[in-house]
Amino acid sequence: MENNEQQFENQIENSIYKNNLFILGSFEKRITVYSQQVRSINLVYSLYKVYNFNLNTRIGIIGGGAAGITAAISAARLGATVHLYEKSSILNLWSQCKVRKIHPNIF
Repeated sequence: MENNEQQFENQIENSIYKNNLFILGSFEKRITVYSQQVRSINLVYSLYKVYNFNLNTRIGIIGGGAAGITAAISAARLGATVHLYEKSSILNLWSQCKVRKIHPNIF
């Protein structure tokens, strides 16, 4: 019996999008908000350097957690058009916030 991680990897391997799909820490355990943010910024910056994206570049980010929001902001600041997808309505709580403090060492 395959575990969830193996099933997920198999689905990606058989996907037509596998060459343009990047996954950040889906199965990591006990990682801090800070490390999620650092990893997402590094991923977006690496993609920017490789693909040199601009306003015509569209990026879809699934997940509005610390890493997803950080990646979305990073990509937008580098010039991409970003679509952020989140299954819960928690983003509505943040929509009117100008500042949202998150302690970097929260797991």
